[in-house]
Amino acid sequence: MNRLPVKGTAGPSIFDRFPGEGASRIDQIEGSGLGMAITKRLIDLLGGTITVKSQLGVGTVFDVLMPMDVLADSEEEQKDFRGLHVLLIDDDPAQQACTGSLLRSMGMEVECTDFEEAGKRFLTHWGTENFGFIILGLSLAEVERMEKTEMICRGIHGRVPLVVSAYDVSGMKERAMAWGVCGFMSKPLCRSGVIDCMNRCRIGEELMRPDTKLVRLEKKPGQPDTEPLDFAGSQVLLVEDNELNREIALELLGGFGMELEAAVNGREALKRFEESRPGYYSLILMDIQMPVMNGYEAARAIRSLSREDAKTVPILAMTADAFVEDIENTKAAGMNGHLAKPLDFKQLVREIGQYLHV
Repeated sequence: MNRLPVKGTAGPSIFDRFPGEGASRIDQIEGSGLGMAITKRLIDLLGGTITVKSQLGVGTVFDVLMPMDVLADSEEEQKDFRGLHVLLIDDDPAQQACTGSLLRSMGMEVECTDFEEAGKRFLTHWGTENFGFIILGLSLAEVERMEKTEMICRGIHGRVPLVVSAYDVSGMKERAMAWGVCGFMSKPLCRSGVIDCMNRCRIGEELMRPDTKLVRLEKKPGQPDTEPLDFAGSQVLLVEDNELNREIALELLGGFGMELEAAVNGREALKRFEESRPGYYSLILMDIQMPVMNGYEAARAIRSLSREDAKTVPILAMTADAFVEDIENTKAAGMNGHLAKPLDFKQLVREIGQYLHV
């Protein structure tokens, strides 16, 4: 395979800006001739290197080498998992060894078993009270036959946070959530993925506890600093086009006494609001990037309605766009607040509390 000329060698380089050739054939080809030059410049700025090898009729290979710093987990993150007792259920001994080693390196105490043994022990003498988390490691074959998994999940449901790890969880998330699974991790597991998943599950568990208190960000004279999380009687419209996001939000928020309805796009949300009686909705949670009608358009359409509650109903934006201009855009569309995705459910509940606690 021949190496194409690079900068500093004789002849033009593929990483040079292509010179103009007047009315030559190159002007008829799409592109400005800047792509590889910009790529090379960016890689140089980051302290890396790029080389290319090419053979006519065979193909081209680009090799990019970049210096990468591995960030150690913060002391706080490591402390969170020290001594945490985890049960790992996986039929693959290699996965047991690999995943177990990763979890132990994070300070967790890990007990491993397979699905058959777990099923027997859960039905007899084996309790779950000693475990902080249970991880179900599924192979491709086990995703197809979920009977054992369902039995174990339903037996544990509500007692210990359940997490599923699999090579592809996309086809089973809805079913698994109905069995009580609160988190998903893609194999092969990595430290950051484990931390993120477990922290999200912990937040969900904490928010669902009946003794959880809401800390007031703004309190009126005479109000206590905290009060129980109870939104009973509140009607909330959740506008979200992603099915999994809807299911998670409905599951978590449904535990606080509020009544939730869901719309899959802005047009459906607008229709629901128009057809509701005045004052019916206490709050609208509005995704921004949606098909048919986006969140900005829906918020403007609701605010433009002639009914009085269209001007006063709180609308909170939920979006991955978190730049200053995005926040300004939500305000310009008539929304009251902005929540960045991925959602921090503690922050979400606190924000909701500012509008549902009066």
